[in-house]
Amino acid sequence: MLKFNYFLLHSKKWSYKLCVLPKSLSVVILKILSSIAFNSCTPVSAQPDTLTFIIPPYEIKEVEVIGKKNPDGFPEIGRMVTVIRREDFIAAPVQSLQDLLESLFAVDICQRGQHGVQADLTIRGGSFDHVMILLNGVVISDPQTGHFNLDIPLDIDAIQRIEVLNGPSARIYGSGALTGAINIIARPGPDYYGKASLIAGKYDYTRFGFTASVETGKLNNLISLAHTGSTGYTDNTDFSVQQVYYTGQYCRQSNIFNLQAGFQQKAFGANGFYSPRFPDQFEKNNNSIISLDMKTGKKVIFHSSAFWRRKQDHYVLQRDNPLFYQNYHRTHVFGSRLTGRFTASKLASMAGIDLRSENIISTNLGFDNMHPVRVKGEDSLYYSKQYSRSFFSWFQEHILDLGKLSVTGGYMVSWNSDYSTKPSFFPGIDISYTFPEAIRYYISINRTLRFPTFTDMFYSDPSHQGNTSLEPDRMISFEGGIRADFSFIKASIALHRSTGKNIIDWLWSFETNRYSPLNIDHFITHGIEIHADVPLLKVLSPRFPVQRIAIGYSFLNVDKSIPDSVSKYYNLKHKLTFELRGRIIRNIFTTWYIGYQDRMGSFVQYNFTENNYFTTTYKPFFIVDGNLSWETKQFTFFIEASNLFNTHYTDAGSVSQPGRWIKAGVKGNIAFNNKKTANDQ
Repeated sequence: MLKFNYFLLHSKKWSYKLCVLPKSLSVVILKILSSIAFNSCTPVSAQPDTLTFIIPPYEIKEVEVIGKKNPDGFPEIGRMVTVIRREDFIAAPVQSLQDLLESLFAVDICQRGQHGVQADLTIRGGSFDHVMILLNGVVISDPQTGHFNLDIPLDIDAIQRIEVLNGPSARIYGSGALTGAINIIARPGPDYYGKASLIAGKYDYTRFGFTASVETGKLNNLISLAHTGSTGYTDNTDFSVQQVYYTGQYCRQSNIFNLQAGFQQKAFGANGFYSPRFPDQFEKNNNSIISLDMKTGKKVIFHSSAFWRRKQDHYVLQRDNPLFYQNYHRTHVFGSRLTGRFTASKLASMAGIDLRSENIISTNLGFDNMHPVRVKGEDSLYYSKQYSRSFFSWFQEHILDLGKLSVTGGYMVSWNSDYSTKPSFFPGIDISYTFPEAIRYYISINRTLRFPTFTDMFYSDPSHQGNTSLEPDRMISFEGGIRADFSFIKASIALHRSTGKNIIDWLWSFETNRYSPLNIDHFITHGIEIHADVPLLKVLSPRFPVQRIAIGYSFLNVDKSIPDSVSKYYNLKHKLTFELRGRIIRNIFTTWYIGYQDRMGSFVQYNFTENNYFTTTYKPFFIVDGNLSWETKQFTFFIEASNLFNTHYTDAGSVSQPGRWIKAGVKGNIAFNNKKTANDQ
């Protein structure tokens, strides 16, 4: 049985009992519940109704702002925050979380596998390791590699809302949130309902999902099941994804308890995902998470939480010949957090501690394991490598609310067992001012840091070589902007600049024909983000054919010192998004997304005829997605097309994306009653 205590926080020795876990999710949950000694909660405040597709960054009142450790959120924040609510994206032409995030103008999604198979998420010039991912406030970013950060055991139909914080967030959630953070929220209610979806399409695509929110006594429950699969749009792009998720909330007087547990399993052909020389790569992994939290108190509010996350990955370089090269990895991450908040008049103060332990056993990553563990199902393979590290953090944050003027300042001090003599200090301040009432100005300055992943430090294969001498990424970021909130238009503009030191970048060498990570001395980014939203449904008559128009644009320039090599990380220089929601007749609606992307730099390809590598510059492209739906009170019948004009494009490396992909399906939604959960009290 797992022992959730002080265990690994100061120990480098791996406890092999952590690796012997049953496959059944129910058994996993029972074992973890029987051993977790901490409780916590994350209450969620009520959300106003809206008919827009994506809520712009300025509408952040009364939401669980990701930019604060306080789960209730402060009333204002001097940062660029985008909130996407369930009612906003329910009509969008997307079937996965990563497709939804790609529609955001200030988020860069580099897709390798479509429909939730695999994608790298970056914000404001960072890499896919620089954005922190949270599920109901629990950090689920993967310490092995950022490629796994979006492996979330939650179907898109169960998501209540998504909060995107652009810019550094280390003073809030610690190292890892170098350029931004994303919090995915799933809670029971507010209504009790059951909903299901059945979708089919080109390339034998199938998707089934079921989500239900019910009450059993004083316990509010949300459960979600989903399966997605396809035979693939080209050779070795088949995939199968299954996921199950549960969250429950129990309230008693001023005490609120939340439990969440999820399991996801993936198997997919990774056609050239990590190396263009080997198109027949294959990967199979599973991901489990469980967390328990509690909130108590009235004048002084205490919030405690504990979580456990497990990831198992099997990677094969040549799908039909595993003995040529393959890796097995198992990671276990434990963490707990305790915060206290006190509000007096116009001042709110908060302080707390974070504990976190990251551990891996592997056939490739880490140092030599003195007690190798046999890989289950393999007679001659052992987890011969292991590595562990731990974190301890202390943070404080204060907000002074003077009406039109709001000032938030805070810091975090963090100790990492790998750098025990060098504690990290992350200070920051956000200032916002409202004048007149509908226009808010803000400025923000923050310092942040990110430690190397296990892959950065140790990974080795025929195309990659890690580096155990890497220093942590360090960055100072400045941001200023304006948000306007009028009844006829909502708009925002943000300017940002970041200066980095020792930024980790994987560089290609034509001498060794390998990627290797190095610390870059000179790294400066600056850019602008502009967004406008016109809610015509509210401004004009509900019968007007165009209900909403939104446009977003982001510009980014990255200046970094690298030798005569090719970087593995190239960001979007220009991204333009246009969204339109319209009503054709009666209950027939249409939603369109048009995106333009222009990426910097080039990527490495392989010539099989001449047996050599060469580079190709990224080319700009337009993408058009759209759908047509017939919507009734309980059912929605729809047909949708992604990449409608069959554009040939590349998001990440040499992995070509699919052309036109048509799908059709039905979604049903049955509301049982209108009772409210604690989320709305």
